[in-house]
Amino acid sequence: MNNMKNEPLAVTGIGLFTSVGKDKQSTFNSMLNGTSGVRKIERYNTHGMRTFIAAYIPAEEAGLAQNASQVDLMYKMSETVMTEAIAQSGISEQDIADALFVYAAPPIEPHWESRLKQHDRHRGLGVRWTLGGINEDIVKSGQPDASLLPHCLNSSNAVLLQHDFNIKRPPVVVNTACASGASAIQIAVDTIQMGYAKKAIVVAVDASATQEGLTRFSLLSAMSRKNEIPELASRPFDVDRDGFVMGEGAAALVIESTQESAIDRDVSGYILGCGDSTDIYHPTRSSPDGGPISDCMAKALIGTGLEIGDIDCINAHGTSTPENDEVESLGITKLFNEYADKIPVTANKSMLGHTLSAAGAIEVCISLLTLEHQVIPPTINLENQDPSIHLDIVSEPREMKMNTVLSNSLGFGGQNVSILLAKTKEI
Repeated sequence: MNNMKNEPLAVTGIGLFTSVGKDKQSTFNSMLNGTSGVRKIERYNTHGMRTFIAAYIPAEEAGLAQNASQVDLMYKMSETVMTEAIAQSGISEQDIADALFVYAAPPIEPHWESRLKQHDRHRGLGVRWTLGGINEDIVKSGQPDASLLPHCLNSSNAVLLQHDFNIKRPPVVVNTACASGASAIQIAVDTIQMGYAKKAIVVAVDASATQEGLTRFSLLSAMSRKNEIPELASRPFDVDRDGFVMGEGAAALVIESTQESAIDRDVSGYILGCGDSTDIYHPTRSSPDGGPISDCMAKALIGTGLEIGDIDCINAHGTSTPENDEVESLGITKLFNEYADKIPVTANKSMLGHTLSAAGAIEVCISLLTLEHQVIPPTINLENQDPSIHLDIVSEPREMKMNTVLSNSLGFGGQNVSILLAKTKEI
């Protein structure tokens, strides 16, 4: 799925909710200040856990009760970022109704009871669900309730958002592991470029910093154990990195054809191209030569008229795991050759943690804000750059003239996506 046409697509709306800000501007300002969202977990008992830090979002910060479920938190964050992005875009109610709706969310089915309670609240019904399961009165009635089905699926929040925002099209729900947010953007781009939609609303969300979520990744030995000073734990490209830090958050983008009215309204930036590649080396590891990552970035340039020397900045996947950072740097070096150490590279996960399904979309939004403000957010905690990584890693906010940013997302299962962004559509 790569650039069916050369038409640049306009991003007319951005919404963000992260561990360092409740909207796009507060998030970006915090990142320019080098603020870390990583903290010790107080959401649940972490006794006996190897890792007990995360860039998580307490329910109260989203305006929810302290004991709100992760399902409710993801819905609230999604609703918040959609509202922000749509308001900025200025699209009409009819445009919203007709828009393609793509939603990236975690793949594991969480909290069935919470989903069913959420369903009842949206329908104005009393609580019919208890810890023991379905209410006895419903069982005795023997009457099936088909409306429950969507709320027992991963797409339940997407269905509710579709209804609440009066979107006519059924949502396209995506999960490609840590590339999910970028994959959702790519699907929107391809659909518009093929002429099947004029506008798209893309949302990506994750709130997986649960006991189960941390345990799963701890068993893979993928997470940092630098628990003592949480804000120093996520350190992409630093020689002392020891794993990623889980994060939570959401992002939304309104994407429009530049052949439509978007060209006459304020634009946050443009999507010039998307590239993807499949790495079959290992279910959770990248090919050690960086080849698939290099191919992914190269595909994002196809049909854009740009050469490798035209890329002004790279927003790296940069997880802070020893292997990912090294292999991604190899991929960058393989593609950009003599330009590799001249292109500024930044890693948002140093402050936001790894927001998993939401990461790709959050980082595309940060990249667009980077172009808008002409300043690159730092990669914090880069105290001693790994000597094997020969890149220009930005460790302090850097003001510079930029027109392009390439944003990388690399997922388990070898699912890689790169998004090429520009400040202007005239290159």
